[in-house]
Parts: sequence; C-alpha cells; structure tokens
Amino acid sequence: MGRKAKERSIEWEKERVKEAERERIRKEWEQSQEKELLDFKGILNKAERYHQTQMIRNYINAFKEYSVKTGIMNEEIDIWINWAQKMQIGMTPSLKGQMSC
Repeated sequence: MGRKAKERSIEWEKERVKEAERERIRKEWEQSQEKELLDFKGILNKAERYHQTQMIRNYINAFKEYSVKTGIMNEEIDIWINWAQKMQIGMTPSLKGQMSC
C-alpha cells in the first residue's frame, strides 16, 4: 500500500470513528427524549387518576352526607358506601417515592 493510500485509509478510519461517535450520541439523545416523554405521560396518567379518585371521593362523601341528612341511610347504602370507598382507595395512585428533589 502506498503512502497516499495509507494516509487516505487512516483519514477514512478517523472519519468513520467520528461518524460512529456522532451516531452513538444521536441515539443516546433520542433514547433520553423517548424516556422523558414516557415519564411525562406516566405523570400525566397518574395525575388524571388522582383527579378522578378525588372526584369519586367527593361524590361518595356527598352521597353519604345526603343519606344521613335525609334519613335514607340504611344497611344497603352503608355497604355500598364502604365498597365505593375501598374501590376509590384502591385506584388512588401512590404518592410514595414520587418526590426525588
């Protein structure tokens, strides 16, 4: 191999290594963007679930209060209220481990 050919080969190899590094960096950036988007969607879903469980809790409490005030509270309604409260608690997203500040 001649000197010029060897120099071109070395330059080509250097360029190939640089291009591989640029591609690695681009892929890392894309992956970090995808992860960030997934994390954000996860937060959004949890916030929506939290909001829904708050609405359900408020409804259950209002229904319970109404049942007591109007005198319609009975065993069947009390069983339903207990069931609804358990369901609401079960679907409430956990806030444990969410703060990493």
